Amino acid sequence: MVKKLTDILFDKKIISNDEIVVNLKLITNRYNINTYHLETNKRKYILKSQNKKDDKLSIQRDIYYHLKPHPLFSVEVYYCDKNICLIEYIENNKTEITINHYELIAKKLADLHLHTSTFFGYNFDTYLGNVLQNNKLNKSWCDFFLNQRYDFYLNKIRKQNYLSSALLHKLLSFRDCIKDRLLEPNQPGLIHGDIWLENILIKGNQVCKIIDPAIFYSDPEYELAYIYLNGTFAKGFYERYNYYNPISKEFWNYKIYLYQIIPLMQYTLMNSPIYLIEIEKLVNFINKN
Repeated sequence: MVKKLTDILFDKKIISNDEIVVNLKLITNRYNINTYHLETNKRKYILKSQNKKDDKLSIQRDIYYHLKPHPLFSVEVYYCDKNICLIEYIENNKTEITINHYELIAKKLADLHLHTSTFFGYNFDTYLGNVLQNNKLNKSWCDFFLNQRYDFYLNKIRKQNYLSSALLHKLLSFRDCIKDRLLEPNQPGLIHGDIWLENILIKGNQVCKIIDPAIFYSDPEYELAYIYLNGTFAKGFYERYNYYNPISKEFWNYKIYLYQIIPLMQYTLMNSPIYLIEIEKLVNFINKN
């Protein structure tokens, strides 16, 4: 398989004939995509490959192109089709995230969120892991959240036969609670969509890149709830973000809990129905408050 990959690189002239492959090492095998560290005598790359016939690699290429005005969240793509993608290698180490990193990430993320649209969603669907995100454009955040996130994933979970009749009834009834309480944000904001520790590349005091975006136009506080769910940053991050883009009181009182339900639904589909336990806890908590 390794030789086949290197042959493809030369046959398609993705890398030049005077480059010699000195190392091709598998980094991860996740969600039907193999990610390699490729090193030649001239430079380093990240190489992704997949055999499954879907468009995840092409979508990632398009996302990185759309994020070029926000360089912290974009990498250079040298070549990409449905089966193979060669992208920029970013030097990084496992440095612990510090308050200095918070400052830069909070500012750049607030800048990204202030990139607005007239619609929620995006011009094309994106993926979180191997789970499709339905990004059909919608002028209402409440409608988008209910129809294209909550209902969309609940229906997929139902088809997996993961739900007891009692939990299904509770989740269907909870939909009315969302409809009554969820307020429209001031405007749609562009979010990265998948900020967690493994996607943050750091070298010393420098934040190099935040990779693997799953973008769409959203209530920006949806992203903050996702970050909170994954324990990505400590309290200082939210304080710095609030300085650049004020966080609503409704976020801390309600939305931080509500918005976590969607990624937990996605994790249920990606990984295990064990996440339904956390979803039910959140629903119970919100219903009591």
